[in-house]
Parts: sequence; C-alpha cells; structure tokens
Amino acid sequence: MKSEQMTPFQVRTPEELQTHWSRLRAVIQKAIPFMGGTHCEADLIAACLDGRMSFWAGSKSFSLATIETFPQVKRVNWLLAGGDPIQCDRIGELIVNWGKERGAFEVLTSVRPGVERHNDRNPNERAAWKKVRVVYVKEI
Repeated sequence: MKSEQMTPFQVRTPEELQTHWSRLRAVIQKAIPFMGGTHCEADLIAACLDGRMSFWAGSKSFSLATIETFPQVKRVNWLLAGGDPIQCDRIGELIVNWGKERGAFEVLTSVRPGVERHNDRNPNERAAWKKVRVVYVKEI
C-alpha cells in the first residue's frame, strides 16, 4: 500500500510502531516540543509499547492518545498530533470511536496557538468541540 493512499489506523504491534514511528519521525519530533517538556521521544515510544498510550498513523500524520480513568468518569486525552490537519481530523474521528468503545464520555485535547484557525475553516468540526478552559503555564 502506498503511503499517500494509506487510511489512518491504530498501530497495534511493536513492529508496526517501529515502522510507522520511523516513517513519521520528523513530524513527531516537530510536535514533541509542544508537549511542554512532559515527554521526550523515548518516553512516548515506551508508553506506546507498554500500552499507556495509543499511537495512530496516517500517510502524513500521527496522533497519540490515552484513556484517563477518574473516580466518576473515563476520558480520552488526545495528547499530541502532527502532520496534515485534514488527516489529523480523520484520525481524531477514530480516536473518538476508540474512546467510546472503552466507555469514555469525552475527548480532551489542548492545541498550540494557530490550530484553532483550522477549525475555523471546518465549521462542522468546530461545532463538535467546545472551549472549556484556557491553559497557561508558568515555569517555577
């Protein structure tokens, strides 16, 4: 299958992870700094290998997500994405369904400045998301 024809999918095996992480590594490395120093590349790979994170791949894009379990609810945390915005939207649909299958009630994501402009071009997607908070970070 040629990568430009690849339908986004959830990576499920260590071999798939190695193949698709290597193929998308430049895109992933460009996105990691937006995590605010919480993870390095090796941390993300380890979390995918041990099942704490789920890696999703497309021909030009990727996403990482987790399921967070709280006393009252489960939530998907869509931690990181990069690449083609339209393809990231397709991966996002898969992540939403993945979360529903696992009993999650919502998907949470935080985005870098500028990503909101993409949703301005996609009114259906914008209507599906609501801004519930603004996040500020102060180094101490």
